[in-house]
Amino acid sequence: MEDDVRSQISQVGNETTGVLKVLDPGSDNEATLVVSWARVAAAVVLDTAAEETRSSTGQYA
Repeated sequence: MEDDVRSQISQVGNETTGVLKVLDPGSDNEATLVVSWARVAAAVVLDTAAEETRSSTGQYA
């Protein structure tokens, strides 16, 4: 999954749309993320393994 995200991030600023499956660390549910890369100025992958979950609704709720 992380390799797919890193591959999509290389599209920042291009006239493409990316569709990614991501894992919500707060709920452990898979979610679909759609990104219009032409509208993104910057993107990074953050290691959230050490973070404490703040609520049961998940990070993307």
